Amino acid sequence: MHKVIIFLRSTMKIKNIKARTIFNSHADLTIEVEIKTEKGILGRGSAPKGTSTGKHEAKEFIKNRNKTIKEFNLILSKKLINKKIDSLENIFEIERILSPLGADITLSTSYALIDALSKENEVPKWKILNPEKRFFKHKITPISKIIGGSVHLDYPKEKLVFPDIQEFLVFNNARTFEKKIIINKKVHSALKNELIKEGIVSGVDFEGGWVAPINNVKAFELLGKAIAKVRANYKEKIFMGVDVASSNFYKNGRYYYHSKISEKNKESYDSEEQYELIRTLIKKYKLRYVEDPFNEEDFMNHARLTKKTKAMIVGDDLFVTSAERLKRGIKISACNSIIIKPNQIGNLKNTFETIKIAKKYKYNSVISHRSKETNDDTIAHIGLAQKLPYIKIGIVNGERISKINALLRNE
Repeated sequence: MHKVIIFLRSTMKIKNIKARTIFNSHADLTIEVEIKTEKGILGRGSAPKGTSTGKHEAKEFIKNRNKTIKEFNLILSKKLINKKIDSLENIFEIERILSPLGADITLSTSYALIDALSKENEVPKWKILNPEKRFFKHKITPISKIIGGSVHLDYPKEKLVFPDIQEFLVFNNARTFEKKIIINKKVHSALKNELIKEGIVSGVDFEGGWVAPINNVKAFELLGKAIAKVRANYKEKIFMGVDVASSNFYKNGRYYYHSKISEKNKESYDSEEQYELIRTLIKKYKLRYVEDPFNEEDFMNHARLTKKTKAMIVGDDLFVTSAERLKRGIKISACNSIIIKPNQIGNLKNTFETIKIAKKYKYNSVISHRSKETNDDTIAHIGLAQKLPYIKIGIVNGERISKINALLRNE
């Protein structure tokens, strides 16, 4: 990794650093780290939390939140005071010091350091995170959730019918980021109108996707209608995608669907039946993006599906932003795309290593938010700095808009 000192007017020196608790978008407590530099600049960083998490993800805390904050403020912070920061390598060194405390405090500190370094040198964060030592403008495509399901809905499945598929998504090929967001939002609004026409009461989930008591088939049908309505007013192509998040309903070798998923209306599918089902859904609904269609240990079926379709087959729980798990997938061509979530792997150094491998083997990298977000916008800048083709950030709620506006400012 190249140093970014070429962008910096001066070396930053840490005068004070402390951790505290703040609330995330679900009103759960998380960690924020605040840094004060020798020049009086304040930098802040905070880590999100996932609702649907892979079992191989890094631990948020090795102990617990309160003990982590106490140990950081009483002991480890003293090791960081007076440290000089002028490059990503300096930040990676601090990550090594903090890694025994877990992903949340490590990433929050890295994000705070990047925030302070960018402010002190009067450059956007992506220029701190840019490994190529040069200025550039990068266009990134937002993938937006329109309908939510699965564990993103906090409702009893035994009493109400909801989609098992976790996310019904859209993206488009407009030329500017602003227009891409506008079109996605138009689909989001059109879906609401379709629900109203059907007399279906709806709300929104953690990430702003519509929540409605409909089955999987109905969700596909309504999203198709919403896309068609918006497409009539735009020349751009609008694509449909899904995050199946299938590990959430996989047990003992079978996938258990609570609501109707196909005309067969089966309640459970073995691995072979799930493979045929996903292939059918891709063809029937012209899906261009399919995330985690099989459970998080099933590399072989991810590879089989990738070879049989031109759609993006995306590994999230399968890879958990891990270079080692990605390498395992590459060996058998499992997926052609990977979700990038820094808090899955616990630090920026390992995140960038995974991105580097993905680029080498021509996997699309999709930088992604988590369901329980904060207003920290660093992931948007990682997307710009690393020239990633896609970002999943939602299109409503303030913690999502903070990332969208960060991208708009740098378009």
